[in-house]
Amino acid sequence: MPREIEAALGGALPDLMQSCRLALVGDLRGGIRAADRVLERWRGREAHVLKVAAIQRAWLLERAHDVQAAIATLERLADEPQLASDVERLLCLSILYEREGTPERVRRAVRAVRYAHATTREPTLLRRLARLLRSLGHGAIADELERRYLEIFLRRHGALPPRELARAGARSYVPLALLRALHTPRPIALAQMLRHERRRRPEHRRRAAVLALTLGDTDRALSLLRALCASPDPLSTDMLFLADAEDAVGHAATARALRLGALSRERHADATALLAMLPEDQPLGDDVARALGSGERLERWVIALRARVAMHPSSPAAWRALAVLERARGRIEAAQDHEAHARTLAERGGAPHGPVALAAAALRRGGEIRGLVHELWIEEVRHVAGGGGLDADAVLGSVSRDLRATAVSVFYSVRAFVRARYPQRVRSVDASRFLLKVTKDDELSTGDSVGLPMAIAFLGAFLGLPVPTDIASSGAVVCDAQDVIVIRRIGDVEAKILGAYERRLRAILLPAQNREDVERAERVPEAIAAGLVRYVWSLEDVCAELFSELF
Repeated sequence: MPREIEAALGGALPDLMQSCRLALVGDLRGGIRAADRVLERWRGREAHVLKVAAIQRAWLLERAHDVQAAIATLERLADEPQLASDVERLLCLSILYEREGTPERVRRAVRAVRYAHATTREPTLLRRLARLLRSLGHGAIADELERRYLEIFLRRHGALPPRELARAGARSYVPLALLRALHTPRPIALAQMLRHERRRRPEHRRRAAVLALTLGDTDRALSLLRALCASPDPLSTDMLFLADAEDAVGHAATARALRLGALSRERHADATALLAMLPEDQPLGDDVARALGSGERLERWVIALRARVAMHPSSPAAWRALAVLERARGRIEAAQDHEAHARTLAERGGAPHGPVALAAAALRRGGEIRGLVHELWIEEVRHVAGGGGLDADAVLGSVSRDLRATAVSVFYSVRAFVRARYPQRVRSVDASRFLLKVTKDDELSTGDSVGLPMAIAFLGAFLGLPVPTDIASSGAVVCDAQDVIVIRRIGDVEAKILGAYERRLRAILLPAQNREDVERAERVPEAIAAGLVRYVWSLEDVCAELFSELF
């Protein structure tokens, strides 16, 4: 920043700070007058100071519900030569134009956002432009802009667009459940699948089959994959994908034969394919043993499984499969150790503690808001002398004092809720002492939005039900009555959705009061939000989403 601009901003800073202080205590008119003093003093002298003061004045007027005066304030800045085409001024104006909502104002907002996008090439402006155009009735153009932004979003966040997904899937096997769990934009994937299907080369038809499986079109995938596997030398990935499709329509014997053929052809050991062939608590079958081979080839499968358990240490199936292969290699002691490991994980449900709930959170750093996901752990210590429950000292982690008090309040509210709503399912926990651990110790956790994840963790503990590990949540919990707990609005919704998406979770639960915030979130594509976000009004809605055993 040039020194003269820095000096000018420094001279205007006292009045600007006074404007903010007055606004924070509710004196909006006093704040506007303080901003007016800056405008009068610096008009014709320094454009950057004028812009800051005008935006401050417009913001205060908008908070005072005088949108027309706020618009006029920013429009007058166009008289300054340096500010006539200023992008920040135009974007602020576009928000106010949209707020006023008349067709003429919305058209002006479209022109402002279109210019800002042409100048900055900021992709998120495509979403704002799509929203404005849709309100004017230009649905087809809005859909095209949404599609363009979705493709940019997927590339930026490490997800595979349908074209790249089909190309990668044609070379590497991905289990059907994982394929269908991907947040794949259906219209784009469907169009891509039809284009590949019309072409004659096996590679393109293979890609079409992968997209068909992803979209749930099993019949189309069966037709394509059966033709590919009927060729003289099918790929092992074709056989594995076809086995998944055959399993989906109930042809278990055919699926097993296909997987055996794929294992015998597999040049690179694939732990995912192997796990599907090893039944629980059973020795290695002769047919599977022949497919895996012996010596160096069998060693490669063991290495692949070791890598699998390193990535998924809480998976009983992976440890059990590793035990089976070690026994086939004659390493009986190692096999017995892995079997004991698998049994212990299975008995405690895979986790080394009680229920785990995922909390969607937001981190502010360097002027940027980033989404992240916390884990909340529950530990239960039974038969404690002097009675059980939860107190503030039992909330562990880098947690603010207010959040500790919130945790205690949510604990007793949820306990009363389950006793009133599900008396036949609630466990006796009066003599149990509970500990709550909040992860991410390097940052202070605070705010009311973690109330819902806490409530979910306590629900799992009181009802003795597993909490889904692929669903995060965020929401403020309010106890209206003994049997009524409602979920209230929270902030930073956009960042929290992005954090859940980057974690590749199946869903995120948000308060229904935040629906409009999600729809207007410019960084989250419409297709991603539709597939990821679920709205809840009350804890009863949460139970219906997470614990189907109760209904």
